[in-house]
Amino acid sequence: MSAERSLPVAKHIFAIAVVSTLALAACGNGPPAFNLTFPDGGATAAPLREPCCGKVETQPVTCQGPSNAGTFTFEKIATWRDDAKAAYSMIHDDFCGPALRGTDTYAVPALLKRNLTAAVGPFVQVCQAGNIWNIVQTAEDNGNEIVNHSYTHPNITTANAPLEVVMSKAQFDMRTRNPVTFFIFPFDYWTADTVKAVSDAGHFGARAGVRDTYDGFTNPPVNPPEPSNDLALVFDVWPRTYSKYALFQGNDVLNQHVWAAVDKGAYAVREMHSISPQDLPPQDGSQGFGPVPLRVYEDHLDFLVNAWKANLVWTSPPSTVIRYRHARTKCLASVSANTINFDITDPDCLKFATPISVIVHTANDVPGVNALQSGAPVFTRKLGPNTFSIDADPTAGGVTLEGCATPSSTVDPTVQLP
Repeated sequence: MSAERSLPVAKHIFAIAVVSTLALAACGNGPPAFNLTFPDGGATAAPLREPCCGKVETQPVTCQGPSNAGTFTFEKIATWRDDAKAAYSMIHDDFCGPALRGTDTYAVPALLKRNLTAAVGPFVQVCQAGNIWNIVQTAEDNGNEIVNHSYTHPNITTANAPLEVVMSKAQFDMRTRNPVTFFIFPFDYWTADTVKAVSDAGHFGARAGVRDTYDGFTNPPVNPPEPSNDLALVFDVWPRTYSKYALFQGNDVLNQHVWAAVDKGAYAVREMHSISPQDLPPQDGSQGFGPVPLRVYEDHLDFLVNAWKANLVWTSPPSTVIRYRHARTKCLASVSANTINFDITDPDCLKFATPISVIVHTANDVPGVNALQSGAPVFTRKLGPNTFSIDADPTAGGVTLEGCATPSSTVDPTVQLP
């Protein structure tokens, strides 16, 4: 839940209430509780606005005819997908919780509208208690990653790890299409021993980086492009009072973390919880811990679409980014004539197999490149004159290249970003 190890009493109350699936009581003199109801309860949710900026493109363009590209030459494997300057992951904790239904009602469809993806972190007990595994499966069907947030949401210890880490992973793996590979610690509380337990259970990533030494200015909480801290990813937290960017305007906190990653060429991870239809959500736990106002969330997603258009940020769930960090350093690529060839002899290349971006140059400046791997087209993007990114899984064989008269997806350097 929070990123701080000393937890306010109200947050303990919230966790206990969620675990027992009881209604959450207001605490202190905060705003009155808001009775948030959803379509499955017979009420109408607040409408989602249409994306202001379109959506992220991920599907290959169908080539309608060839164009003479001349010779293809290899430049590099990009640090981040399509040679973006940074990578970014959003994680919604406590998915399935009775006060957290703003996540599946608002966040999941808002992401889908923009062809963006995030991670959602259910814990087993609340999904079972509400018999709502269907919302977990829908989130995954929409391209989001399901990450393990324990069985009953306690502080993880070596004593309870067999249930909270191992058994919870088994439960998720039975109900999800893809095996769960990332863990988020309840209350952001961990030790070296519990991180090891997470790794031993079969997770290769975790949000367990210590934030104490970071700030929102010269040393922001972002991760390096090298795969050095998969089980200790550092992160920032919404709401603002827990963020390292608390001195910025409240509505800028989400975007500021992304800009920090762009400035450093790094990987940013954002922790948040539910989404609220209210511009000033209650802070009493009735809509989860520190809900993000829907309009702030949608503004952030539109920012991410524009940042993708400008090729500043690649937004993807955490396990995908972790895989990419390994695959780009362990898989090798070269270009011979019009074919990209891969060297996959390193075991980690196979272990972390995922599409990587091979940057190639064409002798002639063509509108697009048609790239075929095992007879199927793969995504290509024109980064600039004579320069293309080819996204392909190194373990799926070579990629044949041909100039195309149909434009590939392109970078738009004119996009205005706040």
